Amino acid sequence: IGFIYVILSGASVSAVRAFIMALLVIFAVLLDRRALTMRNVTLAAFVILAFNPIAVFRAGFQLSFAATAVLVMAYEKSQYQPHVRRHPIITYMIGIFVASLLANCATAPFAAQHFGSFTPWGVLANMIAIPLTGFLIMPSALLYVIALPLGLDGVIGPVFAFAILALVKIATMFAG
Repeated sequence: IGFIYVILSGASVSAVRAFIMALLVIFAVLLDRRALTMRNVTLAAFVILAFNPIAVFRAGFQLSFAATAVLVMAYEKSQYQPHVRRHPIITYMIGIFVASLLANCATAPFAAQHFGSFTPWGVLANMIAIPLTGFLIMPSALLYVIALPLGLDGVIGPVFAFAILALVKIATMFAG
């Protein structure tokens, strides 16, 4: 299914990287090895560059690997830190904030170089958009696909449409 998505999406560098890393994580779990490592990020980069060496100069490659590398580094480092017990919602919100902050800091130089600007509001936008996507958009999309052949799309369709419109409004607000 992941391979089909990569093909349908046009095989962008970020989709190919995500697919390769998903395969590596699955194999690592099957072989009882650590799943998320910088080695996996490096292997994904080598595979992409073996087929398309010029990709290293493109914005998609640089942005995708900068964000992924810093997130994997942070994850690896967090594995050796003492675990602090917090409420799951607080842990989730801290995780979103830290991941968004790290990814924005890692990609800001590349975004500035390729596009002439970067968005300092990205962290705050992600603090709103990620929970909206995870808790409302994705579940309603799945329910919509299930309801469609049953003729019940009119029930979940408005919820799905509302969630997408909310995300678009948030993106428009922060883009302004």
